Amino acid sequence: AASKRAGPAAAAAAAAAAAAASESGDSGDGVGQPALHFCAVFDGHGGSATASHAAERLHHILASNEDFVDMLDMLQRSGVAAADAARLESLWTSAFAALDDEILAASAASGRVDGSTAVAGVHAGAWLLSAGAGDSRAVLCRAGAPLRLTTDHTPNRECERNRIEAAGGTVLYVKGSWRVILPDLETQMMKVCACSRGLGDADFKARHLIASQPEVLSTLLLPRADTCSIFASDGVWNYVDDQTAVDVVAATLAEFSEMSLKLDLHAVAAQSAKKLINKALDAGSVDDISVVVNIYDWAPDASLIDDTVTATVTLSATATATGTAADSDAEV
Repeated sequence: AASKRAGPAAAAAAAAAAAAASESGDSGDGVGQPALHFCAVFDGHGGSATASHAAERLHHILASNEDFVDMLDMLQRSGVAAADAARLESLWTSAFAALDDEILAASAASGRVDGSTAVAGVHAGAWLLSAGAGDSRAVLCRAGAPLRLTTDHTPNRECERNRIEAAGGTVLYVKGSWRVILPDLETQMMKVCACSRGLGDADFKARHLIASQPEVLSTLLLPRADTCSIFASDGVWNYVDDQTAVDVVAATLAEFSEMSLKLDLHAVAAQSAKKLINKALDAGSVDDISVVVNIYDWAPDASLIDDTVTATVTLSATATATGTAADSDAEV
């Protein structure tokens, strides 16, 4: 993951997310055992505690759930039946809920009310399982075109607005974007959040205005057609459209292919992530930015090399382009 973050505390959160991705391992546990890979982006607002906690804990929560691990094994052996897909969604939802409970308990103890988006992926052989809550996004490059793996959870989305208003909340257009509104009677001001789902945000959760439930998708990667996936925060997606993002990775892959007969896919992924950051900054982004790029290496027999993704980059770096980062959500 390459990242450009707002200050040292946020930089630590990005580093923790990178560590979470690499900690899951780069190979299978035995002969014939396909590898499992985890990657995630957590984009904090109002502070970095929630993002840091999520980066340290989500992969552990998933790995400690025997049902989830068994489902991954079944998935790699026989694919996803309709019932299995529903079960996977339930397991992801339970993991996000357990993580959110931990974060809310920590918030109650510390008095912090910051929050974070979450977009995560698990590569199980040729399957990519993705889950997202908030406006961080995952996109797959399929035959040169972008395929969204997650849905942006913004308050103006009809189903999100209906849920918020049913809970007694309000959605307003404030400071250039649609936001969930939480009146603060003590200060006679209002707190706002641009995401309708996510982790933390204890004050909004107390009123049931923000949900932690992710939307989940299980995708069977297509041999040679699927070349990469990108997981990134809205600091990228608000300024770089999906097609441009996958084009950046494709161009970087082509550039490296011309330079060497033996591709260094980790270098391709790292350079692609940095280029995406710089493209967002050049387009005017002043938000926090985190990017994970996965490159898929297909063998002649249409299997993934080592049965898994071969280049999940987990480096934390600051983009060389200039730009001033600032929290996107604040009290007004």
